[in-house]
Amino acid sequence: MPWPSERVLDLLTQKASGSFIFASTFIKFVSEAGGMAHQRLLTALKSHQGLDPLYTQVFSHATHPDNARGDVVDLMHVVGAILTIAHPLPLSNLAFLFQVELPDFMRILLRIQSVLLIPDDDREPVYLLHTSLRDYMTTQSRSGVFFIDLTAHHVLIALKFLRLFLRDLQHLYEYKPQGYTRMQRRQIVQPGLTLPQAYIRLFSFH
Repeated sequence: MPWPSERVLDLLTQKASGSFIFASTFIKFVSEAGGMAHQRLLTALKSHQGLDPLYTQVFSHATHPDNARGDVVDLMHVVGAILTIAHPLPLSNLAFLFQVELPDFMRILLRIQSVLLIPDDDREPVYLLHTSLRDYMTTQSRSGVFFIDLTAHHVLIALKFLRLFLRDLQHLYEYKPQGYTRMQRRQIVQPGLTLPQAYIRLFSFH
C-alpha cells in the first residue's frame, strides 16, 4: 500500500490551504523523524491547523527529544541569538559565541532544521526559513512557552560578547588564530583601532 496514502495527502493539502511555507515546514518536520516518519505524520496531521500549531510542535519535539542527552546550550537561547543579531553570524561564529564545539552546535540546530536554513559551509550564516517564524516566536500569545523576549535576548547576547572580549582583552594582540597569516593579522589589528574595534573586526573576519 503506498505511503503516504491518497487520503493523507488530501488531508495535508487541506491543512496547507495553499501555503507553501506550511507544506515545506511540515514535510521537513516529518522527514526529521527518520524511521518514525509514519507515526509523526499521523500525529501531526491530527494536531495542525495552520502554522502556529506546526511551529509549536516543532519546538516541543526539539526541546523534549526522545532519549536526548542534555545540551550545554539552551536551544531557545540559540534561536534568540539568530532572531536578535542584526547581521547574521556564520555558523562557526555562532558556535564560538556559545562556546560550543561546532559538531555539538550542529546537533542542536538540526533538531529544528525544519524551520531553519542551515548552511553546508560553516562560514555561511544561519537563517530563519520564513519571517512568519519570527512573528510567531516574538508574540507571546502565539508561542506561549517558546516566546522569545527580544529585549532580554539582546542583553544576553551583549553579555556573551562582553565576556568573550574581556577574556581575550589582554591577549588580543598576541592572539594567533590557526591559519592566519601575518598579513591578515595586520589587516585586522591596525594602528588607531580601539581594542573593542579590533576585537569586533577580528571576530567578523574569522
